[in-house]
Amino acid sequence: MLLILFAIFVAPRWYALGAEQSAEPGVDFSCQQAEYLGDNCFAAFRALLQELHVRHVRLSLHWSEVEPRPGTYNFTEADTLIQMASASGADVLLTVGIKAQRYPEFYLPPWLASGNSLPQGAIVDQAPGVRDALLAYVRAAAEHYALTRTVTAWQVENEPFIKNPEEIHGWTVSPQTTADEAAVVRAADPLKRPIVVTHSTWTIYDVAWKQALGIGDVLGENVFTKKAWLTSWWYFFPYEMGPWVPDLPGQAAAARRAGKQFWITEMQAEPEEQRSLLTLDPRQARSISPRLLRDNWDLARRSGATRVYFWGAEWWYHERGTGTRQDLWSTAAAIFAGK
Repeated sequence: MLLILFAIFVAPRWYALGAEQSAEPGVDFSCQQAEYLGDNCFAAFRALLQELHVRHVRLSLHWSEVEPRPGTYNFTEADTLIQMASASGADVLLTVGIKAQRYPEFYLPPWLASGNSLPQGAIVDQAPGVRDALLAYVRAAAEHYALTRTVTAWQVENEPFIKNPEEIHGWTVSPQTTADEAAVVRAADPLKRPIVVTHSTWTIYDVAWKQALGIGDVLGENVFTKKAWLTSWWYFFPYEMGPWVPDLPGQAAAARRAGKQFWITEMQAEPEEQRSLLTLDPRQARSISPRLLRDNWDLARRSGATRVYFWGAEWWYHERGTGTRQDLWSTAAAIFAGK
C-alpha cells in the first residue's frame, strides 16, 4: 500500500521537477465565445492583440457558418480577424474541418445535418454525403487562404479521435478522413505551411496521440489541469496521478524523432466548473486562478512544447470588463511580457 501511495503522490513528476524550456505563448480565440459572454468579438480580439501584445492566435473556421448553402462560402468573420492579427504583427493557426473550438464542437451545416440522424458513437464522416462535402469545403478554405501569409499553420480537425459521450454523443472523425483532409490542404497550399493535428491525453495509456502525430507535421495537445468533474466540489487533476500522468515530454521527444514539432494547442486558463460561465461567480471558481495560471504556464514550459495557446482569453477580457476580477488579465499580461 505504501508503495502505491508513493507512486501516486510522491513519484517524480515531470511537470514539477523537469527543466523549464523556452516556449512561445499564444491564445485560442472564438468570436462565438466572446459573444456568448456578452462582449463584442472584435473589441475583445483587439484588446488581446494591442494590450496583451499576443503574437500567436489560434482561430477556427466553423463549417456551418462558412458554408450556409452547398457550394456557397462566406469567410467574412475569419477574414476580419486575420486582417486584425496581421495589422498587429500576429500570426494565425487556422482550424478547418468538421470539429472546431468550443461547444457544440461539431459544426455540420444545417443543410447537411438535417438529412443525417447520427447515433451515439457515430463516425461522423461516414454519414451519407458528409465526406465529399467536407473535403470540398476544406479545399475551398485552403484555396481562399492559400497566399495569406498571416496564416502560418493549419489545424485539421480538433480532437478528432476523442469520444465525449455527454456533450458530443461519442462522435468522432475517422483517422482516414482526417488524413485525407490534411492531404487536401497540402495539395492546395503553395506556401507548404505545417499542419497540426490535436489530441487531449488523460493518462499515459491513451496512445491516440500517435495517430495525430502520424498525420500532421505538428502534434498538438489540449491540456486541462483542474476540472470539477463529477460534482461541484471534487476536482480532477490528471497531473497528480504519479506514473499514470500524460507523458507530454515523451510525446515531445517522439515528435522530435519524427522531425516534427510539439505544441500545446489548448492550455487551461479559464474555469472548468459544473456551472456555466454565465452563472458562475468567478470568486468561487477553484479550477483557475492567477496562481494556477502561472502553474499551468510552468507545466507547459516543462512539457517540451515550443508553442502554447492559452484557452480562456475571452474570459480574461470579460472578467476585466465587468470589474469582477482583473487579476487573470494582469497575470496573462506578465506572461506575455516575459515576466
